[in-house]
Amino acid sequence: MEQYELSSGTMSNYYLNCRTVLSRPPARLAAGYLIDAYLIYEHVDAIVGVGVGGSYVAWGVSSRMELPALIIRAESKDHGLCKLIEGDYKAGDRVVIVDDVVTTGMSLERAARICAEAELNIVDIIALVDRTNESDMPVRFNALFTFDELVSPNLDLTKELPVRTNKEGRP
Repeated sequence: MEQYELSSGTMSNYYLNCRTVLSRPPARLAAGYLIDAYLIYEHVDAIVGVGVGGSYVAWGVSSRMELPALIIRAESKDHGLCKLIEGDYKAGDRVVIVDDVVTTGMSLERAARICAEAELNIVDIIALVDRTNESDMPVRFNALFTFDELVSPNLDLTKELPVRTNKEGRP
């Protein structure tokens, strides 16, 4: 079986390429619906995508929620506005950072730092898939699925996704 090197440096028999799936509008829309349902009681001003996969997720969520999609650049340009965050935002905006797959959490940590430097208030950090298998992550995040759930032969597509509650504890 072919082995793939992950961002953590570990080798795996499986490589989860969400970018291929998320390049299709129906998949982005599905991701948008799932994350919109998760954030139902939150006031959010913009969705921040991390990397290519996270950008696809941000476009899906922002389309569903009718919010701006912001993209974190790998590095700032050396001309123009020289920004690390692209999109329509202002200091004080409440944002949700999204990514497709989290392996080490380092890109999420970088995104959180860049958002904080831009004076954006982070409401939540959400990934579609958590493949960390680690408890010592650089940032706290929520995921809709774990990698083990996705590769399980007993995948339960009817599982209840986490539902955020309001301050009174009601969904």
